[in-house]
Amino acid sequence: MSKIDWLEPTSWEKMKLPKPDAKRRFENLQENNLEPKKLSNSAKELRDALISVINDVQIPLYEENASPDLYDIDLHTGLAIYELLNCDFGFNERLAAQDDIWRYLSIEIIPDLIYKRHGLKSGRYYEHPRRVWLKSLWWYIHLSWQGSKQDTFKILEKNTTDNIAQLVERTGLNGYRVAFTRKLMAEFYYGYNDLPGTQRTSLFRRVLKLSTARTKIIEPSLVEGGVTTYVKGLFDYFVKSKIKI
Repeated sequence: MSKIDWLEPTSWEKMKLPKPDAKRRFENLQENNLEPKKLSNSAKELRDALISVINDVQIPLYEENASPDLYDIDLHTGLAIYELLNCDFGFNERLAAQDDIWRYLSIEIIPDLIYKRHGLKSGRYYEHPRRVWLKSLWWYIHLSWQGSKQDTFKILEKNTTDNIAQLVERTGLNGYRVAFTRKLMAEFYYGYNDLPGTQRTSLFRRVLKLSTARTKIIEPSLVEGGVTTYVKGLFDYFVKSKIKI
């Protein structure tokens, strides 16, 4: 049992890395010596837990295929860290919105695991907030969440890394609309799962682009019929009007 109260706000206050500090720390990382040294008790507990759940999902993928599909790695890793952080470490949207925390996790806690997926690409550790790997995975799962790990995996299983980028990197002027994105991801799966891969990817991009334009003047929750009707309307615009995708 943990001796640390992760629901206590100060537990996470110590795990922040401002961007200038992240840049310096990242530049000192060495490919052959990435494992962190001299971690605090709380940082070690977090590292051990993250390594355990990530290895649990990644090792089987590498056993099946020496070069597993990158999206499979991302999806399984995302679900694992989302469940762990939320259930065992008191993680929530407020913490997930703080880039300093994601930079700390990436550079101070598990840089070796980030390296395994992305090498030493600065954008995936700290430089580009929307592309920090751990952050993008957590938000991808959160924005797609369907009430359980199993149901969320089901609607996301046939997606690609492009879907992650398209969803996570379109925050909108007022941040994410979580109710909207969850309806969107469900509709995308249940309504368009049989489309060929390239058409499905193109449709997803166009729907998000259309929504970005519409939400400048329309609030989805205020549309007659609510978010569900709004989401269906986005897809219908391309599919029922037979616009080539």
